[in-house]
Amino acid sequence: MNGEELAAIEARANAASAGPWQTFTSGVANGDHWYVWDNSTGSIAQISSNDGTNEESRQPDAEFIAHARDDIPTLLAAVRERDNAVARVRKCINDYESLGTRPWNALRAALWFVDGADS
Repeated sequence: MNGEELAAIEARANAASAGPWQTFTSGVANGDHWYVWDNSTGSIAQISSNDGTNEESRQPDAEFIAHARDDIPTLLAAVRERDNAVARVRKCINDYESLGTRPWNALRAALWFVDGADS
């Protein structure tokens, strides 16, 4: 995933209601209605089917949508941190190799640089 794709995901997350989002069901038998709700803006989404199955079968989808409000920014931050760590490792390896250091020593130093521990 490149920086442009991450930026597009972040823009969509930033454009969404701030949250927190929560879920609830209408409780109507055979109605299959679940809602994703934001206390400040109201309803975000309704998941319904009216196909005669229990509304509990829709609950995992509603929960997934509701948690996306917090999960997506958290995942974006983790991906960016991982990308930054990889960039630091590459730079460290390149710096050590330019000095004629053996590859495993460069790798060990790069891991220490990123993790703060010799691995």
